[in-house]
Amino acid sequence: MIAYLDHIHFYAYPLWLESRNQTLVYSGHRVLDLYPTGEMGIQPGDRLAEARSVLRGADFIEYEPARYTAYQEHWLKICAKASSRIEPISPSVAYLDLAGHADPVDVLEKVIKRIAAPCQGAVGPTKAAARLLALGSGPLWQQASIEHLSEFPTSILEAKKPTLEKMNVLGIRTLGQLSALPISTLQKHFPQEAKALYHAARGLDLEPIKALYPPGECQFQLVFDSAIECTEHLMELALYAGRDLAQQLQDRDASTHTLTAKLEGDGQIERLKRRFARPISDLVTCMAALRLLLQNRTLAQVEKITIKLTKLEKKGTAQDSLYGQSQASIRTLSEIGNNFRELYGRPVIVPGGEWDIPRRKRLLHAYGFHGAIQ
Repeated sequence: MIAYLDHIHFYAYPLWLESRNQTLVYSGHRVLDLYPTGEMGIQPGDRLAEARSVLRGADFIEYEPARYTAYQEHWLKICAKASSRIEPISPSVAYLDLAGHADPVDVLEKVIKRIAAPCQGAVGPTKAAARLLALGSGPLWQQASIEHLSEFPTSILEAKKPTLEKMNVLGIRTLGQLSALPISTLQKHFPQEAKALYHAARGLDLEPIKALYPPGECQFQLVFDSAIECTEHLMELALYAGRDLAQQLQDRDASTHTLTAKLEGDGQIERLKRRFARPISDLVTCMAALRLLLQNRTLAQVEKITIKLTKLEKKGTAQDSLYGQSQASIRTLSEIGNNFRELYGRPVIVPGGEWDIPRRKRLLHAYGFHGAIQ
């Protein structure tokens, strides 16, 4: 199951906590956020001049992105305790993969309580369904079921404004009315967006969550119904972890050399850590690294295992290469070569490009097969 979580009033709420006075955050000449909203009807996107004319005594603060970096990290860290696969789509909105939890609704409720700020969210089988359920449930936390989608207004769809206006003119005001239309009718009235509207009205979304947070590590957690003692059984179950971690690496386009594991069972904790010479970047290398790490466990019974890939690097930079050396390193090697030439004579170091022989013979000569160049 997938959770959609929107930290509403993300921009104004933390500033309101400092002053406890109505706070309006603006960007340019438009309102970005207001908390508490009050009864004046000011909404995000309204003109700043209009807001100044009706809000007396409110704090008007200009939006500065750097001010929210730490606050965004704070609420995402709370989410990371419930899910190892998080896709932030804005500073205030994120998708959480809660597939590993027996009661994902209860988990999301606990996350919202820990954030301790105005939030709205919902759990659904897809990203689109979770978002629609959250927006259709109102500003306060309520868990609607997938069957309630048909009752929600079409205004919550991610569609262009002219499209929403045309649906309203045609009398299509709820998702139920939209989903009742065949694809041919949608293609007639909305040729460019017919397929997207057809799927959106049903909460269909085949796109999986991209594991984009936390940026520097990948994590997967397994909780077993009963204690695992057999090493081979543990390896079979770790296959799920390997697949998930490999997908997370793919989402980030990253690789790493460091793998850690935390094993818990019978009131004891064992921590394992290993750094590999070969980069971990796909399912094959993930599984090989997991096997090498877990075969060294000493904990007899394992009830819970948390696996992390840390110190992530972009693919292609995890393993040093002569071609990846900086210009400073190349200059240093050149200086060393010149010093050798001055000490031992010029022929001691000869650049390969100066040899008037085929490359194959150069390599043979370099490895000691001097007869090959005759």
